[in-house]
Amino acid sequence: MAHAIRQITVQRGRNPADFVLTSFGGAGGQHACLVADELGMDRIFIHPLAGVLSAYGMGLADFLILREQAVEITLTPDAVDELQSVASMLESSAVAALWAQDVAAALIQTKQFVHLRYSGTDAPLPVTLADYTAMVAEFEAAHQRLFGFITAEKSIIAETVAVEAMAPGDAVGEAALGARTEGVCDPVDDVQIFTAGAAHTAPVFERTTLLAGDKLTGPAMIREANATTIIEPGWQAEVTAQNHVILRRIAPRDNAVVQDISRADPVLLELFNNLFMAIAEQCGSVLRNTAQSVNIKERLDFSCALFDAAGGLIANAPHVPVHLGAMGESVRAVIRSRGGSLKPGDAVALNNP
Repeated sequence: MAHAIRQITVQRGRNPADFVLTSFGGAGGQHACLVADELGMDRIFIHPLAGVLSAYGMGLADFLILREQAVEITLTPDAVDELQSVASMLESSAVAALWAQDVAAALIQTKQFVHLRYSGTDAPLPVTLADYTAMVAEFEAAHQRLFGFITAEKSIIAETVAVEAMAPGDAVGEAALGARTEGVCDPVDDVQIFTAGAAHTAPVFERTTLLAGDKLTGPAMIREANATTIIEPGWQAEVTAQNHVILRRIAPRDNAVVQDISRADPVLLELFNNLFMAIAEQCGSVLRNTAQSVNIKERLDFSCALFDAAGGLIANAPHVPVHLGAMGESVRAVIRSRGGSLKPGDAVALNNP
């Protein structure tokens, strides 16, 4: 589990230690402290319905119906009426689908979109269906933000009309939990557990008897109808007024060491490696999305890499490696000839380093 979490954080340039671990599932609380320790995380959040949290979320989810229809017409002021006519038809269909689920008409909200793209490209962007000027402005702003440029001389194609009909699900109701006025919560049992390389006697607490402000220091166990939570040694659980359980690391980890800044930290190295790699990969995504050449868009015959101010390679995306041999020399040639005049946003084309 720790490896899976590390994959979706470190590989995206995020440090797990900066976040709170959310535990759910019937067995999630049994491993939460150990997973957090493996990731260097110091806080864990456990919902009162953590054991059935997926089902709880589905029960609260919004009702959503999506209807789409391809149109493939050039966006002009005269084309707006046709787009609105298609959207009106799709909206009627989507709303009827919600009525069939006994959703009250007063609760239904709809949104109309048009997916636009430049002629000759295949990267449509959704914009709100409105008047011609507003749609062009929203499309150009989105294109500039995503790809870094606009092509005003190109015609814009309305590729698809889409309508969302939505009605809110049930409101989340979490009653306030009373606080304990005297005494402490008493365990209902004691069990033997083996953790941290040793056997421990752990008191067992019933979740339904816990009140706001109660604190349980590990090793301990919280049992409930749908889940079990193990509080490992060095951890403490606190119950909030919303009946949430917050687990906190209160003792240093056995494997914790003072960071030696004179030596490379392998975790930070991996974080920055993935941050730099992500930049190169995003360069490739933008290039492919905006290209019209079959060699670029279909054959993926390109490479993207990140270099330092001296032209040294920092990270290269997993594109076509044959380009990388000359790329470094090309970058250094540009730095030698134009390094003093380059400004942010400048682009240089060359074919002979």
